[in-house]
Amino acid sequence: MKKKIAGLLLCSAVALQGISVPADTKDVSVLVDNRNVYFSDQAPIIESDRVLVPLRGVFEAMGASVEWNGDERSVTINTYDNRIRLILTIDNQDMTRIYFTTVKDTDITTVNLDVAPTIVNDRTMIPLRAISDSMNSIVNWDPDTYTVKILSSRMMKAYNDIAESNPDDIKEGNINSEYMIDTVNATLPKLSLSSDSSDAKVGDTVKVKVNLSNTSAYQSYSYTGGVLTVNYESDKYSFNGYNLFVDGEEVSPYFSGDNPEYKDSSVKIVYVFNPSTPLQIKDGVIAELSFTKLNTSSGSFSLSNSFSDVGYDISLTFN
Repeated sequence: MKKKIAGLLLCSAVALQGISVPADTKDVSVLVDNRNVYFSDQAPIIESDRVLVPLRGVFEAMGASVEWNGDERSVTINTYDNRIRLILTIDNQDMTRIYFTTVKDTDITTVNLDVAPTIVNDRTMIPLRAISDSMNSIVNWDPDTYTVKILSSRMMKAYNDIAESNPDDIKEGNINSEYMIDTVNATLPKLSLSSDSSDAKVGDTVKVKVNLSNTSAYQSYSYTGGVLTVNYESDKYSFNGYNLFVDGEEVSPYFSGDNPEYKDSSVKIVYVFNPSTPLQIKDGVIAELSFTKLNTSSGSFSLSNSFSDVGYDISLTFN
């Protein structure tokens, strides 16, 4: 079993029949369950008054698997629970939707997309309505910030499992999405940053700690590894290194790596502990990052909340 963990997630979403936007060159952002989807080489675009998004990033952020068939120029997507399968073909507005009603029975329908999937810079781009209609998600377009906000069916199911609510209440907007996501995240461990170096001078070492809390429900799990990404201002600080901790004691990983120039002035740390010596998860500091202050300007640090082509920027794994 794997548990993906991040800090508090908040979002607001409403059901829409479609998303129509003016054609211009503004940058479009995408949030899935209030986590940023980071597109490394192809951003969302607007075509025929519709938002088109890179297929893989958005769907994988929703927990789906994506498979590309180069010979047929088609894409197959399976939802996180393997209940829905989508088959799309480049330049074809007809999408096949297969819903597995039972282990042996399927409901197969053809969905006519507003805009056919297309390829831009080797990325498959699909109209956003396909996400909402085919994966039972809820999509909202914010015209002021040019932001697409997606509330995934996986998040809705997690809330239903906890609150035993009526799924139709969520889709009809009778349950506040912010409250719903707060409720789900209240059951998960929390990550936060702290530092005792607010008065650091030029040349001083600044220690930034990653703190874990709310782990009482996970005492029977073993802590096997994680990914931590901390945003910092590289013109004000230089990254020196990091140490990992469990229950106040420094621990050495079986494997680890870091990239202090990951993206947007952030450092990404990946680590795996030795599977033969399982560690029990505990509240407290799990990592301490070391930086050197470069000038007199004040700066800030924060935990990333993004999903990219290589997965979540913040995640912990428990077995």
